[in-house]
Amino acid sequence: MAPEMKRRKTVSLIAIVANNAFSEGRGKSRGGAKAVKRERVSERSERRRGPDPEEIVEDKPVIEIEDDDDVFPDEDPDPAATAQQYMTQLESYATQTNVLKLSEEEKHKLVAEVMRYMLFAQYRDGAPVTRTKLAEHLSKIAPELKRAKVSSYIVAEAQVKFNEIFGIEMKELSRKAQKKTGAARTNLQASEPTKEYVLKSLLPSKMRRQFIDREEDHTFRGFVMAVVALVSVSGGEIEEQVLWKHLAKLGVRHDDEAHPKLGNVRDTLNKLCLQRYLMKEKEVGSNGQDTFRYSLAERAMDELPTEKVDKYVLELMRGHNDEDGNAAGENGNVA
Repeated sequence: MAPEMKRRKTVSLIAIVANNAFSEGRGKSRGGAKAVKRERVSERSERRRGPDPEEIVEDKPVIEIEDDDDVFPDEDPDPAATAQQYMTQLESYATQTNVLKLSEEEKHKLVAEVMRYMLFAQYRDGAPVTRTKLAEHLSKIAPELKRAKVSSYIVAEAQVKFNEIFGIEMKELSRKAQKKTGAARTNLQASEPTKEYVLKSLLPSKMRRQFIDREEDHTFRGFVMAVVALVSVSGGEIEEQVLWKHLAKLGVRHDDEAHPKLGNVRDTLNKLCLQRYLMKEKEVGSNGQDTFRYSLAERAMDELPTEKVDKYVLELMRGHNDEDGNAAGENGNVA
């Protein structure tokens, strides 16, 4: 199958699944803007309806989920602006008394350790590294500096060095907390959110795809995009069984341990939780049985904000309906 035909087929199926998620009305509505989008999609669907999602059975051939920057383009980062941001932050810490007491050799050693720790941690599993773990690691390397409170400066300089040397951003995120009740919820609200760090390439997307990305990276990002879109159009959270139902329409079944692109599908979905694109929370159902629900975590909201996902889904559904209209015209059938 030609690459363009493969891409269009994948896009159409994602559009059908997203449309199904909209039509089932699961999750919470997120305001008037979404309602307008639904009305537009509904109007187009009435003019020319696509195939019924229920007609797509799970046993059909596996559909490849590929990353496609033409469909969901990444905005290329601005390395100069990012460098200026972190340099300004570094300068604000550089005048602190405890920092001034550090020798250049000590600074270099500690910054190198932070960078090494981040590189190995991100290569191992891609999970964000908490600020607490970095501080603990620095304390082991230089116990005499445990009370000096210089970790903020060291992290800031590591952020500058990552930008200058590797073209990578060491991005700080605030971890989204799990839902709590009672006293636990009160304590959670009183505490500051946990800070964590991830590494993100600052290369232009075309250069990254050509020289850096591996084939499995494209597949994983495509899976992330599809899952985040499904959770987003469901109101920001979705029951586990409903998510699997929608993914089955894409040829991704919950019991598939040898998917040709994703491998063990459950492990891949769990990887999204580990890397903080999703949060998985347990609930007790009305029948007393445990159920699970997925919601968007901080990394999804940073890399794939709501308005971007909404635009992505709307464009896919619009393109799906346009393709149906064109096919009907070619066959001599005009709606």
